[in-house]
Amino acid sequence: MKIKQISILTILSLLLSMTVGSCYKEDVNTLYSRQYALAGSLKALNEQVNKVNENISNIREIIQILENKEPISALEYDIVTKPDHSKDTIGVKVTIGTKQIYIPFGRDGKDGKDGKDGETPQVEIGSNGNWFVNGKDTGVPATGQDGKTPKIGAMQDPDNPTDENFYWTISYGDGKPPVFILDANGNKIKANGSKGDKGDKGDKGDQGEKGNDGVNSPITGITIEPDGTVVIHTTLPIGDVRLPGKEQTLFDIKPEKSLLNGADASARFDEPTRSLMFEEIAEEIEFPFEKSDKLTTVYAALPRGWEYRIDQAAKKIYVTSPKMGWGPDTPHTAEAIFFARDADGKTYSRNLNLKLKTKIFLNYFFNDNPKVPIYKSNTPYNTLTFSANKTTTHVTRWHELDANGEFKVPSPAPVSYQLGSSDNAILLEKLRQDVYRGFDKPATMDNSNFAVVDFFYDNEYITYASYQPETTPNNAILVNRKVDANNPNPHGIIYQEPVPWDTYASYSTFFSGNNSDRFTVRLQRVTQKVRLRCKSPKKLLGLASSDDFDLSRVVLKIPTTTAMQNGQGKHHLGKFSVTKVNKDLRDKDGNPILKYDSSTEMLTAEFATFLPSQTMHYAFVVEYTKQDGSLVKKTLIRSNYPFSLPSGGNVITFNYNYKVPEHTGLNTFQVFTPGAGTTTTDMTVRNPLPNEREW
Repeated sequence: MKIKQISILTILSLLLSMTVGSCYKEDVNTLYSRQYALAGSLKALNEQVNKVNENISNIREIIQILENKEPISALEYDIVTKPDHSKDTIGVKVTIGTKQIYIPFGRDGKDGKDGKDGETPQVEIGSNGNWFVNGKDTGVPATGQDGKTPKIGAMQDPDNPTDENFYWTISYGDGKPPVFILDANGNKIKANGSKGDKGDKGDKGDQGEKGNDGVNSPITGITIEPDGTVVIHTTLPIGDVRLPGKEQTLFDIKPEKSLLNGADASARFDEPTRSLMFEEIAEEIEFPFEKSDKLTTVYAALPRGWEYRIDQAAKKIYVTSPKMGWGPDTPHTAEAIFFARDADGKTYSRNLNLKLKTKIFLNYFFNDNPKVPIYKSNTPYNTLTFSANKTTTHVTRWHELDANGEFKVPSPAPVSYQLGSSDNAILLEKLRQDVYRGFDKPATMDNSNFAVVDFFYDNEYITYASYQPETTPNNAILVNRKVDANNPNPHGIIYQEPVPWDTYASYSTFFSGNNSDRFTVRLQRVTQKVRLRCKSPKKLLGLASSDDFDLSRVVLKIPTTTAMQNGQGKHHLGKFSVTKVNKDLRDKDGNPILKYDSSTEMLTAEFATFLPSQTMHYAFVVEYTKQDGSLVKKTLIRSNYPFSLPSGGNVITFNYNYKVPEHTGLNTFQVFTPGAGTTTTDMTVRNPLPNEREW
């Protein structure tokens, strides 16, 4: 706050400036007469100047004290006894820090006594024609071709800023700054007269007439608030002045904004409890701080997991919440202390109660090999991937286990959501971060057990479905969209297209305490991959060597199911169906599923299906329509005995007339199981059985 100060020099210059003629002697006589007339005015002016100087000095000290926020240590009231023996408070002496200020209370003024005349400089023209001041030759001619007009003024000594007196000055109109007028002893002459010696006590005079109103004090009163704050009530434009009491410090800190999103953080700050809520992990909030100039560097002490940095020049502190919620290891409620010391070793501190919202943090991990332990999601061991050219949908559902051992949907239920389709590159980047998703954890979820179901799938090929009651985790399934369920073949067989290989699900159980939790969800693949490597398909189908082999006449069929139960990767409520592959089908990346290389006579295919619903001989039918319209079918099947149901991620390969290093025969059946390796056995080629012919 700036207070406009009256330029004393300007006032005095306006009142005291005089023009001294430079050509005629009559002008000198006029100058003398003006000098003596001015003496009386200067006397009254000096008194006003003294009062203004005193008020300016007091106001200057008050402003300095306000800037330093020094506490009030003492109040001493000035009480006088009136002639009628009543008492009156006429002012107060306020001790603020190491300074004392006397504040008078306004009263009616009385006639003052005449003061002694101040010294008025004697200005005359000497016999040599120069100006003489108080008998001294100034060296400046009073007459001449280019005579100058001197001006009398008053100003403070710039070389002695602690001296608040004003001294007479003179300037000669030559463009040079004014110089002080000196007396016979070479001393500056005060423009405000010095206080005279105390005279002898005179006889008591008669009661004088009531004098004019005195100068009213700008201070009308003082009050002290319960916290020690002293309020000085004034009539000045600045209004009331508040000075901190002893209970307040010289240091304070308050939040301003979040650097995470630029949002205003002040609304989160509760002043009575000095509590601040951090909304997110690793959220950095900016705190401007105030401190007295006499305080040294600001320091801070924060609990483990919380971080801070200080910009001393900008007077800002930055506090960052813990970077990861690790259950009970994360201090969600903690006290931070900020402090600074003065030169005497006194410490001034402010505290903040830091709070971090309890949340549940999720990330996802996948590796086909179940023997690989769960690592952080951003390690090379996480082999989760998606096709680059499509989008993937993520659905998750949480179910709480109540005291009766029954599942229910959490209430409120902020954890059941469908993220919808996301660009695969963006999704993978998120999944490989420490936190794929975090959400606020309501208190109702504290100390509870949960079953969580997750699905990652391409909604162009697969859809998510559930059935009643929805409180059960096992009621959610994935269903093949590419199914012609309404138009089965004459034998009731439903045909469907392959599903994407990158289809994942999980069924996880968690216990959540009363703090934040971080869960790493292990996904599993819920599809199996089927491969065909057939050397000389004309030989397999019994075609003549002279016949052309037309890929468009080939159809591959393998039994499967239309639906897959959630995270456990099991068949559930799906109908028996047959996955059918022809030349026109493409995978998610646009590549043909069925291929034929005439130069090597290799017929190959690679596609994914849901897992079969029952133990079977893994019959794989190769069908070919001849040019005459007749149909040829051959079944490739594992020899001797059924094979157990595969788990997600298995790769089943049918090799016809194709040599593999793992076996001596040319017709082999191979199953690759993640974590267990590849099993190779003999494969039988035969005509379809009656039920296979119905396919």
